[in-house]
Amino acid sequence: MKIIKLENLTSIQLGKITDAHGTIVYPTDTIYGIGCNALDNEAVKKVYEVKGRNYSKQCSVSCPSLDAIDSLVILDERAKEIVSRLLPGPYTFVAKARKIIPFQKDTIAFRIPEGRFTEVVSELGAYFITTSANLSGQLPAVNFKEVNMGIMQKVDLCVDGGACKYAAPSTVIDLDKMCVLRKGASKPEHEEILKKFER
Repeated sequence: MKIIKLENLTSIQLGKITDAHGTIVYPTDTIYGIGCNALDNEAVKKVYEVKGRNYSKQCSVSCPSLDAIDSLVILDERAKEIVSRLLPGPYTFVAKARKIIPFQKDTIAFRIPEGRFTEVVSELGAYFITTSANLSGQLPAVNFKEVNMGIMQKVDLCVDGGACKYAAPSTVIDLDKMCVLRKGASKPEHEEILKKFER
């Protein structure tokens, strides 16, 4: 089990892991996640196995930039405006898929977390699978010390970023139905935007 501090992580180190079909425990702005190159079928399978997740349940995809979202999902102009105003941030959006991601269906949940790890992923230009770093059915970890030791021992790299900024799961918004699927972390300055999704 290799552990590295978030401030010491480089895109070269991350690239070596992803090139070898590796899996990573890492901090987001909301909770700790398990991830890998989202386009690497072998690595995505490992993520499901490490978490004990049913293959029928989709994982979210973390995008390296706002520009990269357009290659992943189909958005109309209204949806693009909403996404550009809320990301990067503690939000996950669900939209119709454009790109084929292993074990995804006709929709994809995507996000761009705030923070250093996203900056490193952006340097790689990679789409990253992201699912909470806990065994299925357990509470998510919002601090590195809370990450399940069994999970840490099964991945190729653990990135210690201390406590997560928002310390709560992201708010999930369906861009097709224009509604909130899960209320979670959010920013006070986005309250007016989020009210538009309430039903």
